[in-house]
Amino acid sequence: MRTKRASLIEGFNLFDYKLFGINETEANCMDPQHKLLLECTYKALENAGMPKEDLSGSKTGVFIGLMNRDFEAIMNNSANRISHYNGTGTAMSIAANRISFTFNFTGPSLAIDTACSSSLVALHYASQAIKQGDCEMAVCGGVSCIIEPRVNVALSKAKMISPDGMCKPFSKKANGYGRGEGCGILLLKPLAKALKDNDQIWGVLVHSAINQDGRSVTPITRPSQTQQEELLKWIYHRYVDPSQIQYMEAHGTGTPAGDPTEAGSISHIVGQSRTSNPDPLIIGSVKGNVGHTESAAGAAGLIKVLLMMHHGKIVPSLHYTEEDSSINAKALNLRIPTSVENWEKRGEMGRMAGVNSFGFGGTNAHAVVRQYKQLARLNCAQKPLEIFVLSAASQKSIQMMIKDTSHQINQSDDTAFHSLAYTSACRRSHASYRYRKAFVVSSLNHLQQQLKSATVTDVARIKTSPKIVFVFCGNGVAYRGMCKLLIHTEPVFRTQIEEIEKILQLHTPINLIDLIENDYDDFTKPEIAQPLLFAVQVAMVSLLGFWGIQANLMIGHSVGEVAAAHCAGTLSLHDAVKVIYYRSVLQSTVTGGRMLAVSNLPVSNVSDRLVPYSGRL
Repeated sequence: MRTKRASLIEGFNLFDYKLFGINETEANCMDPQHKLLLECTYKALENAGMPKEDLSGSKTGVFIGLMNRDFEAIMNNSANRISHYNGTGTAMSIAANRISFTFNFTGPSLAIDTACSSSLVALHYASQAIKQGDCEMAVCGGVSCIIEPRVNVALSKAKMISPDGMCKPFSKKANGYGRGEGCGILLLKPLAKALKDNDQIWGVLVHSAINQDGRSVTPITRPSQTQQEELLKWIYHRYVDPSQIQYMEAHGTGTPAGDPTEAGSISHIVGQSRTSNPDPLIIGSVKGNVGHTESAAGAAGLIKVLLMMHHGKIVPSLHYTEEDSSINAKALNLRIPTSVENWEKRGEMGRMAGVNSFGFGGTNAHAVVRQYKQLARLNCAQKPLEIFVLSAASQKSIQMMIKDTSHQINQSDDTAFHSLAYTSACRRSHASYRYRKAFVVSSLNHLQQQLKSATVTDVARIKTSPKIVFVFCGNGVAYRGMCKLLIHTEPVFRTQIEEIEKILQLHTPINLIDLIENDYDDFTKPEIAQPLLFAVQVAMVSLLGFWGIQANLMIGHSVGEVAAAHCAGTLSLHDAVKVIYYRSVLQSTVTGGRMLAVSNLPVSNVSDRLVPYSGRL
């Protein structure tokens, strides 16, 4: 074996199996790659602000690149440890299928092995599946773990692996590739749908394609410049202007045969075809940073590009210097950065890049991505108080979450307080978790103080889901300025008031919004007080529903009976407004009566006292 060095993940097998509904015995029989895929999918959904409850049952596809079968080899050598979980724990198909099962995704679910191009091929098939209507959204990516030495021995005998365990892309010092572990997951969704759902968007997939070397070269592991060029031609001669490409993330394994071949194909089809952009095309490879993550390599390269676009920086390609270059970059109209550079936006499309990924059996993949131009933020109404919510599956997890949130706030200079509160409440999973903590805060500093205090206190587990009862009140509770703040800060509340007002004005010219905003306080008039009280209570239920709070039971008293009947689904809004209007008008004609209060007396005593009034009331 040429080397014992590799780029390894620390604690790669630390897996919270309970979070994913898996028992300990089954977890022990699971390939660590399957575990990483579940964890990274969870994190990807969280990063995108997609609560898993919202996606359960959705037509979401799963396309996963996977080539290493080390864990399966270990299990097959341990005949005395065979259990009924061995099959699902090591099967390649289950790598994708378990994601679908865990998150209840019902779209296509495929594990793909094209060796080192697997994850970018998975991206391509995910994109095609969405276009064909096979799924509405897709989870795609790849994973690679190094668990036992046999693959290293084989790669050593083929002289494909570097003795020092490092990739040195485009360097004369390159002497093979350094293996790396990793997992990368991307979520793919139609842009229009992502915009409609207010999702976080890291970039836009412009086009992707795949092809095969066939028998254009021998042996099978030798890269084919001819077929690499055919792949790039398919995209850049049909769909994308090469002049728009400002950066190319190369496969760049750091092998004497692979790097010059790839540089030549990039140069011929893209670098020397940029008629309106004569500057050298910048290329680089993430493998100098994290090693060659094999079936996760394409995802690693794409994620690197998206991060560079987001930060507006092009990072250097490590282990490369111009003096030690294995290619004639100037003649090829290419340039490899050796220090951090600004990535300037050019043209209408903004930052645009290509990503290469090649398999050692000849399957090649390429994708073009562009920066998503963020729309200007809307100036939303600023609330004096916000609710910040955290939920977790265990006491330990929620304490870790509290500490991590506090740390992240400290580390970030541009955290938007109101956006953070919204994300915590509306773009995180809560329904599945029994440990929850909510903070009512007025600023980031206030939240930070509350988080620090919470780290020293235990969070009680919700033993059973509470039963919620909405009680709708009658006259006598209205006050000046009632719900004025909600009118100004909660669009859902205001919209519901406006809808009720529109229906009410079919019967009377009362303007409910004006009454609230102008601090109306004469609640002795039933024809005004009762419609106002009805509207406020119905709007409050709409707002609570928007926040995900639903009642198990609704009861009402007096005016509240009508609101309760509507919110319980017994009366339509039009009928409820009509009832409250006529009720209030009729009641306004019989004002001036008296109310009898009865204390906690036995029924017999009350009956005796009512005898003198018999027939008079």
